[in-house]
Amino acid sequence: LRDLQPTVLPVLPPAAQAYAQDWLTRHGVRLSLGPEQDESEADLTFSCVGLKPHSPILPESCLENGWIRVSKTLEVQQLCEAVSSPEVAQEDAKPQAEQSGDAPEQTTEQKPAAEKEPDLITTQSFGDGRIFAVGDAVQLDGAAIPKAIYWAEEMACVAACNITAKEGIGASWETERELQMSPNLVCCSLGPHDGLFTIGENLVTTGPPAAVQKAVIEQTKMSSLRDEPLGRLIWELVH
Repeated sequence: LRDLQPTVLPVLPPAAQAYAQDWLTRHGVRLSLGPEQDESEADLTFSCVGLKPHSPILPESCLENGWIRVSKTLEVQQLCEAVSSPEVAQEDAKPQAEQSGDAPEQTTEQKPAAEKEPDLITTQSFGDGRIFAVGDAVQLDGAAIPKAIYWAEEMACVAACNITAKEGIGASWETERELQMSPNLVCCSLGPHDGLFTIGENLVTTGPPAAVQKAVIEQTKMSSLRDEPLGRLIWELVH
């Protein structure tokens, strides 16, 4: 297994990385980690790296390096013209004031040009706030949302709630919801009888208990999708 990263599972806590790396080594997987890779020894290579958003249906003003800008209500956001901060506006007004002879005296409190505040970047809802985006391609407040099933379902719940709120459908959807960021939950399988479970930066469960936990998650989720009472009760507490 070759990876340009210095460790496996780089987005998970160091303890989870170490556990997974040890599991792979114990099961006969030879690891080659780090930026310097020599592929001359490989008879066959499967390239499984990289993540590139693809959102061609939206204008460039709604994208940031390819990612779709969204608000906490998951409405697509469009970039507006930059608005000068008060400090920049004051500096821009100086030449005109100097020409009229009303220029103020330089004081130690005035910032030099190199320290002027940058322009403020503003956004507004695209399509009158009636266009929503969810999934791996969205970006919230300049940061990518974790690429995990939990967040995909949470985004779907928030977007569905807000669409029905705008349409006035159903008494239970009267107010808009916002996506609340919380510690990332990851349950990773390592074979059928091993695994690891993390919450945020903490490794919580490893080994057979984590494998059992993943099986319980799968069974209760399928139960919820079949509209069975126990599954619905469990997952309504989660979302």
